[in-house]
Amino acid sequence: MGKLNLVPWACSSSATDRLSLYSTVQTDSRPLDVQSLTTFDSHPSRCPEIFSDPTRVSSSDFQIKAHELRTKSKTELLRQLDDYQQELAQLRVSKAIGGAASKLSKIGVVRKSIARVLTVYNQNQKIKLRAALRGKKYIPLDLRRKKTRAIRRQLTKHEKSIKTPKQVKKEAYFPKRRYALKA
Repeated sequence: MGKLNLVPWACSSSATDRLSLYSTVQTDSRPLDVQSLTTFDSHPSRCPEIFSDPTRVSSSDFQIKAHELRTKSKTELLRQLDDYQQELAQLRVSKAIGGAASKLSKIGVVRKSIARVLTVYNQNQKIKLRAALRGKKYIPLDLRRKKTRAIRRQLTKHEKSIKTPKQVKKEAYFPKRRYALKA
């Protein structure tokens, strides 16, 4: 039975490498059968590029990572958001027309990518606002620390230490008595 030898760069991300994934070498002259294709050592979850269609290459083929988005500037994020929104609109049109199932499954991926871009964009905005408002007396509610309702309602250290004029006089007139024993 002919074994299937895959190229060593099977889990690479560029489109040219994806196309070269399918270059196979037979070790003997007998024809390949289905069993020889399933004796593959890897699993789809560990290396999804091998099991995807090599001709498909678009922005929604893979989900964008949030840490990659954090390195981008505001204009790049907005441009990417616009691209994803246009792609989503095209996918919805193809869904209405009755397009391929592969396009319908991409709608979820694109929507999640839009959500990621918006999340990173909003987080960056809040970080910049926090830096600008640092040290100010009043900070917007959404930028304050959340903690818990009970902690937010606690008195501050300064408020706890304040004494009324009556309390101050009382402590001055009647100090704590100290006793010493004669030996």
